[in-house]
Amino acid sequence: MATQLENSRYAPPERVNKSVAEFTGRYSLSYLLGKYVDKNFWLSDLRRCFSVANVDNLTDFNYSRCFNYAINEGDPELYVGGQDFNEYVVERGMLDRVHVMVSTLAPFVVYKYVRYEHRNGQIILRSGAGSEEWKNKVETAISDFCNVNNLLVVSDDELRKTVDGISLELHGPNPTVFNVLFEDGSSGFPY
Repeated sequence: MATQLENSRYAPPERVNKSVAEFTGRYSLSYLLGKYVDKNFWLSDLRRCFSVANVDNLTDFNYSRCFNYAINEGDPELYVGGQDFNEYVVERGMLDRVHVMVSTLAPFVVYKYVRYEHRNGQIILRSGAGSEEWKNKVETAISDFCNVNNLLVVSDDELRKTVDGISLELHGPNPTVFNVLFEDGSSGFPY
């Protein structure tokens, strides 16, 4: 994970475990989150911390227990699914972005680097961090975002841990910490 990000900004394992234990998979939060939570809640802080004008809001709360945003390297105004997005990737061959997920259940953050590439007439998505300059900018912005909002980054090792004794709708029994705190799904890890 990030080397520049202060260790004090990482969630202690015991705090993650306590939060997961408090939120067993027995409750469906989709309705409550979708109806009463402002999906744009973190937009202004992300824009300020990343020094960008454009943040792609991917939050849906269907099987997510988190806000989900994406920031494009270089700050082009591009949104997944838009024609401009596809044209940009085709013309330039790739687009690097970072996804920032903020849990609604606990003060935790996950971020992941992705790259959209144009290959053989198709746009494909893969994990990828891009340039060192981009990684440094992201790590600085994440650190600022966490400090300003009293949030903690959950490490990859913690995200992969299995939570015994609960079952989620999509993942089923024994989901990972990532599934419980961020997104229910067949994948137990965000990338």
